[in-house]
Amino acid sequence: MGPNGWVTIDTSDLDGQYYVTNNGAGTADVSFEVASQKMDAEFASDSVTTEGSVDLDLTSSSNNYVANISADGLDESELDTLFDGDAEEAGGDSDGAIQKKITNTDTTLSADFGASEVDTGNYTFTVGTTTTAAEDTANITVKEPGDIEAQLSGDTVYQERGDVAEFNVSLANTKSANVTIGGTDVNWKVNFTAIDNDEDGYVVVQLNTYNTDEGIDSDGGTANVNQNMVTAESGSISFTEYPNTDDVDMGTHTYDGDTWTQGGLDNPIATGSYTVTAATSADSTDSKTQLVVNEPSLESVDIWTKPSADSTPDEFDELNEHLTESSTVAYDDYAIVEAQASGIYGFLDSDATVADLNADPNANIDGVDDTTRQGLNVTLTQTNAGANVNGDVVYGQDAESVLVDSENNTFYVVYNTGDGDFSAGDEFAANVSLTGGTDGYKLLSADSDEEVSGDLSVDAREVSFSNINDSDVIEIPASENATVSGETNLAPGTEFSVDVETSNVLESTSVEVTDDGMFETSFDFSEMSVGTEATVSASNAGLTDANSDVIDAMFVEQTDEPATTTETTETTETTETTETTETTETTETTETTETTETTEETEQTTEETEETTTTEEPDDNGGGIPGFGMMVSLVALVAAALLALRRSN
Repeated sequence: MGPNGWVTIDTSDLDGQYYVTNNGAGTADVSFEVASQKMDAEFASDSVTTEGSVDLDLTSSSNNYVANISADGLDESELDTLFDGDAEEAGGDSDGAIQKKITNTDTTLSADFGASEVDTGNYTFTVGTTTTAAEDTANITVKEPGDIEAQLSGDTVYQERGDVAEFNVSLANTKSANVTIGGTDVNWKVNFTAIDNDEDGYVVVQLNTYNTDEGIDSDGGTANVNQNMVTAESGSISFTEYPNTDDVDMGTHTYDGDTWTQGGLDNPIATGSYTVTAATSADSTDSKTQLVVNEPSLESVDIWTKPSADSTPDEFDELNEHLTESSTVAYDDYAIVEAQASGIYGFLDSDATVADLNADPNANIDGVDDTTRQGLNVTLTQTNAGANVNGDVVYGQDAESVLVDSENNTFYVVYNTGDGDFSAGDEFAANVSLTGGTDGYKLLSADSDEEVSGDLSVDAREVSFSNINDSDVIEIPASENATVSGETNLAPGTEFSVDVETSNVLESTSVEVTDDGMFETSFDFSEMSVGTEATVSASNAGLTDANSDVIDAMFVEQTDEPATTTETTETTETTETTETTETTETTETTETTETTETTEETEQTTEETEETTTTEEPDDNGGGIPGFGMMVSLVALVAAALLALRRSN
């Protein structure tokens, strides 16, 4: 113990848990653990150029230690320049190593190879501590930088005016490129910097043509509300001056035939061909392509349906499940309005919700006026309300969800016909329109509009059964594989139960509606007696009381399909003997065959098959010719024989 009361313990030969007691009393006043320090060191990349930098990540089981860093082939001065400014110097640099004070268990040091002028080659860095034997190594390859280059896809990019054009900027040995869209031939351009933040070698640039009426200055500001004219899906966009290009003004500019002026347009850029260039310096163009902006269009409206039991679709995989095109929708099923349109996806993107659609103009939804919807309106207007009655109107914001597929110029608005805005028997015109004017659709002039529509009918839910006889009774075969089938207007994919009930038996099985609106299921009714009465009904189908009647049924014999041919043949054979016992056998065989061929033989075509074989056998009185007794028959036969003998003589 020192004079100040501190105790110093040499832990070089210790490992484990220890405690310190007062005067050997056996009670732990102070406890501590001695454990081996662990060290991990790794560069963030396997290689770096002589002009680049890379992070060295350190992980230790202890903090507040001094790291000893060395590398074969590098002296103390080169190491000190390489890791300059990242951590406090600990002093004691010697023997080709530097020392840094590390305060955290996880630490990142930046190695600037451009500043240190390290030669190319493979280097192994060793990181240890000054107080323990813990150390680790990290390997890095230093190489010459390649050509700095920015490349655009050579394919021309096509997009409709008002939509988002997208193109890829590939970068080599640089993190950024100067990009220009437009030029003197179109009297407009925008200059910006595409930055590869994650250093994966490319930036996906997106130009929102609907917002190209904005003016963006060189500081990134806008002349009005910034609606993100230029964005990046991978990376970022900057409107500040590009490095080493002081003579390039960033932002948007207009051209009057003589001079470029910074600022925006009165309307989004017009249709036409726009040159796109990418460069890594102000005096060169590394790559060039074309952006062709076409006229937008509002094409058509189609109606689809899907089962009410499905969850409200918020993703396309949910929407496509059980989706069927039909302008007639069963009440309580989903009615989906599909609009094929272009020129709107600059403001209606994949993150759109029903709040981005139009509402009742007489309602104040969340304090937002309906005019902020950019003139896009989706409405269902009832067409069969009757004379002198205004039909109901269902608006876009009354829908359950909206899904946008901008790549295919299509969006879908999903309505639940059972939510109270619809009634069975309603008929609607499904309208999708764009209206110009103040705060309306920018690409249309004031008081102009475009509209497309489709028809939608909402019918009561119905299920009907097949194999009903003239007495309105369903005939069910009393067999092992008895089939019950029918048709329905419920959306394909809907599941419900078919119930068959007798006085003491209830059988139920689930069915699914097929794409053509049919359903079928089988029961084992082999134990049922022919003539047993039953009822058949559909349950869990969401039917109203008026459409859920129980249908009478009866079990009948299993019938086979009849044959389809009829052939008639008649053969008569008479046998006479001179024995004491005379036997007469007359056999008549009749077969009827149906054929479509016509011949000179005796044949007839019928719609039924009939095969009859009749054999007359002797009766209990001795038999004989039909209609005569035995004695009369014998006399007749003898007379016939004598007559034949006389004629032969």
